[in-house]
Amino acid sequence: MVSPNKCLFCLNGPAYPTRIFETKNIYVIPNKFPAFVQKPQIYNDGNNFYNNLKAFGAHEVIIRKDHDEHLPNIPIPHWVELLWVYQNRLLNYAGEPYFAYGAIFHNHGIEAGSSIAHPHSQFIVSEILPPLIAKEVEHQKVYYEKHNACLLCEMIREERQRGIRIILENRRYLAFMPYASRYPYEIMVIPKKHASRFETEEEISLSHLATILHKVFGLFGSKLKDPPLNFVIHTKPYSPVIEEKNWHWHIEILPRLEHWGGYETGTGLIINALLPEKAAAFLKS
Repeated sequence: MVSPNKCLFCLNGPAYPTRIFETKNIYVIPNKFPAFVQKPQIYNDGNNFYNNLKAFGAHEVIIRKDHDEHLPNIPIPHWVELLWVYQNRLLNYAGEPYFAYGAIFHNHGIEAGSSIAHPHSQFIVSEILPPLIAKEVEHQKVYYEKHNACLLCEMIREERQRGIRIILENRRYLAFMPYASRYPYEIMVIPKKHASRFETEEEISLSHLATILHKVFGLFGSKLKDPPLNFVIHTKPYSPVIEEKNWHWHIEILPRLEHWGGYETGTGLIINALLPEKAAAFLKS
């Protein structure tokens, strides 16, 4: 564990003076080693056979000022502040016509891709619509055309009717383990009322979401000993134009308690040895 006195992201470290946005408990910096940049250079060694795209966009780091305030012990008011900062960064690029998607994500733990122990999230905006998001766009659109109903709204109805995979619920949000979970203890957090954009949620909605997230990560801390995980917000793409009815925003929380083996990585078919119903029962026990 890195001492706060030597931490890159603490207030006395080298990152803080580069901040581009700041609130009471959070500051935002450009990533020193960005995956997407404003002036990309194309490296083309494909010999006119392989295709590539410009890495055009922006890459930011959203840093908590408290070195020890990790996901399981973020108080609810600080969650509200963090969610508001997420909204701010997404809205900051919403008017740019050349960007397709803004991704907010948090890597918690070395096994989940976090190279610096200080708590931080990341934001990447690019002109590329990521393949997984494009697949979700297509699935939600096709389901609506076939059933005249939102896929995720129907999923909420099914989960509430069954109840066996639900972890937490309040007036605005539902947290449950998906039927076909990719990872043990995978959780989806979703607004119960149809909404397409996370970044336009009102303050009262953020308060309800903060309460759910505070409890979910508290359960992970107490029941699973604070596992490494990825926390990702799936909001509506900037482009192409998608009808509001065809997208329902949501959060995916992906604990990394197991690593995929040769079959999963070689075939794309995922074997999860822990039934989500059993995982849900354990977290609620």
